[in-house]
Amino acid sequence: MDEKLRKIFEEAKAIRPEGNFVARSRSMLFAAPPRPSVWHVIQRGIMEPLTFGATLALASALILILFGGVSRLGGPADTANRELLSEAESLDFQIQLSEAQYFTTSADEVAVFLGELKKPGNQNAPVPKEPLIF
Repeated sequence: MDEKLRKIFEEAKAIRPEGNFVARSRSMLFAAPPRPSVWHVIQRGIMEPLTFGATLALASALILILFGGVSRLGGPADTANRELLSEAESLDFQIQLSEAQYFTTSADEVAVFLGELKKPGNQNAPVPKEPLIF
């Protein structure tokens, strides 16, 4: 029996733990954080900022689209806007022409009325209370 125990102890002495087990056990015992691998360093240093930037860009694009900031894409709405603008410009021009025509007509009527007032024999013409200034 002593021989069997000695043989078992000799075999148990030859058993060695794996490298991962030793590192993990030491870090757990001494409460030291594990050393990051090269992949984790790359992931933290490069991938996280890219992920944040992509998220920020996507959120900005969605906000821009939701509030109607993208109008340069064209389409039926863009064509309708152009037609509406051209119609508004021509309408403004027509109003200016009609105002000019009105002022011309009214100026002629005022001139005729003043001419009648100036005639020497006109007794029925109203006399203005205030002098006319031209």
